[in-house]
Amino acid sequence: MGIPDVTDGGALWRAFYPAIDAAKANGGVLGLHEYSTPTMRNQFDESSGEGWLTGRYRKVYRHILIPDGRTIPLIITECGIDGGVIGQAGNGWKHYASAQEYFNQLIWYDGLIKEDSYVLGATVFCLEIPDWDSFDIAEVMNYLTPYVAG
Repeated sequence: MGIPDVTDGGALWRAFYPAIDAAKANGGVLGLHEYSTPTMRNQFDESSGEGWLTGRYRKVYRHILIPDGRTIPLIITECGIDGGVIGQAGNGWKHYASAQEYFNQLIWYDGLIKEDSYVLGATVFCLEIPDWDSFDIAEVMNYLTPYVAG
């Protein structure tokens, strides 16, 4: 599950090493998306602290990049709940959770990424983008804004 494959011994990631090396040499970062459904914790293994969907970045870093000396700053450029991971494209968080429930899941994810010093931050998809209504976090902002400000 997930892309690129992490069960192939890291072959696809190692093919990407020239880009990672160039980014590291020039102050760049790695950007990844992390989505899951019906919750952000779906397929996350608490015992390993890694996931197949959200938390997948840890598999990449712990088993491939860090052992090969290629720790690069990471930004999760998009994250959230997306039914597309199970073939239900267009089904955002509103199909699976209330605003409060989704906020609680985002808090869980924030706590997760804060544990890893190489993660610079994450961007929740999306706010007021036309035709993406089921993903729109406008009503979650009532919870998210005070949390971030605090």
